[in-house]
Amino acid sequence: MARLSWLDGMRAYAILGVIFVHAVFGLNFQPPEVLEYAGRYGVYGVQLFFVISSIAIYMTLAKQRRDASPISDWYGKRIFRIAPLYFLGIIVFVSLKTAFNVEQFQLYQILANITFVHAFVPSANNNVVPGGWSIGVEMAFYLIAPMLFMLLTTKKWWAWLWSAIGVALLGVTWFVAGGLEGYVENNSYLYFWPFTQIPVFLIAMAMMKWGDGWILTSAPTPKHVFYVALLGLGIFFLAGTVAGPLAKSHMMAPTLFGVAFCCLVLLARDQWKALFSAPFVVHIGRLSYSMYLVHFFVMFTFKDVFHIVDLANFVPEKVRFFVFFPVILLFTYGLSRITYKWIELPGMQLGVMLIDKAKRAELSIKV
Repeated sequence: MARLSWLDGMRAYAILGVIFVHAVFGLNFQPPEVLEYAGRYGVYGVQLFFVISSIAIYMTLAKQRRDASPISDWYGKRIFRIAPLYFLGIIVFVSLKTAFNVEQFQLYQILANITFVHAFVPSANNNVVPGGWSIGVEMAFYLIAPMLFMLLTTKKWWAWLWSAIGVALLGVTWFVAGGLEGYVENNSYLYFWPFTQIPVFLIAMAMMKWGDGWILTSAPTPKHVFYVALLGLGIFFLAGTVAGPLAKSHMMAPTLFGVAFCCLVLLARDQWKALFSAPFVVHIGRLSYSMYLVHFFVMFTFKDVFHIVDLANFVPEKVRFFVFFPVILLFTYGLSRITYKWIELPGMQLGVMLIDKAKRAELSIKV
């Protein structure tokens, strides 16, 4: 299945936003106030990843249906896409945090991450591997994605079902948070857990169903769709700003930004394609999963070096961010090229090999 350059380009902007926000708020020095405000938007790079992931899920499930291959093949490929690098992350971060007395882990927390159920275990959700909450949400959606895809593509009443599921999921978060008297804090477990985040996947899959037949082709985006998408991007980005960065409803912010990013997809595939299809941008997008996990390691190490070498004495506070952020990006990029080549690609190839081997074994048994 051919890769879409503009989709990889969107991954690049997503990972740059995520690294930016973690550098703004995660380093031990005070950035300029304007960067702090801009950093509040970087967190929604994860929702952009979710939208892109939904498109990939739709594409791969459609291919699985055309090829009439077992759904186990689809699960195998998705798991081997994620698991090898994530397991390395578990080993590295558990070792580092334990060695530096940052945190001590219980066995059940580590096992929850190994089995990818940590999205439903508050004490294991986002601490064993930094940023691991998004991997947990992704894996939780994988469990139900094939069933949802079947309903989406075979039932005429899918729009009603999608609306009901989305409202129900957010309703669960609202209820658990305390209803009218409750509030979902940003970066809290109720913000991270699947009930708050999965509506983003649903919105993106609904977009794919609506545009099936032309979104993933080279056909031009209809003019009226372009203008509606442009208007929708502005409206929902503004609504997401009120909900998230302005802290009016962190529970609704992922969904609102999810709609905005779906509008961005409709612009990125055609009229704005030049912004997303530049070769180096596409290259960064293909490294984005490695960069997501690696940049936490780079920042963890950088903060220790910063204190050990006492870099604060050499670089004025007002320019530290502008000096050190490019350094973090450079090291993240360099290490990610290594993990992509030696962990990600071999992991995906191993998954394909094992699936093919299982097919041949099954065929020989039947013969």
